[in-house]
Amino acid sequence: MNYKEWEAKYKPIASEDGSWFHDDAEKLKTFDPKQIWTWVSEGDSDWIYNGYRWINRLSYLVTEVAWQEGEDICVVVRETK
Repeated sequence: MNYKEWEAKYKPIASEDGSWFHDDAEKLKTFDPKQIWTWVSEGDSDWIYNGYRWINRLSYLVTEVAWQEGEDICVVVRETK
């Protein structure tokens, strides 16, 4: 799935400062965990994964639409070969 498809389907929610990134741990706890996504970067490539990730994490995103149990979603934001 690419970023535009993900954005249209899951509808990211802007944080209080208007950005898509959410790093306030207390605020994140107010959302359903299935609304949380992790922006991950490795080298020149970036992806968004559903759920919480720690390795290579840049930030978290929150969406209006929750992902479903058992789904393993990888959104290609920027990928170099």
